[in-house]
Amino acid sequence: SKVLTVLRRLKPLCPQPVLITIYKSLLLPHVDYCNAVWCGTNCLIGNSLTDKLQKLQNIAARIIVRAN
Repeated sequence: SKVLTVLRRLKPLCPQPVLITIYKSLLLPHVDYCNAVWCGTNCLIGNSLTDKLQKLQNIAARIIVRAN
């Protein structure tokens, strides 16, 4: 979520391609890693962990495309 704060602060200053690059370099590696690690635990815990990842990605997408 710290990366989302960075994206929010940079949104008025940077064009969309720069925000995408920041997302791909700072947030996406963590999402990919967590998804790979948590994938095996979904049968035990449910989808709550992957739902959290999806929510973070949705927020990042809204910030990048400047949507509500």
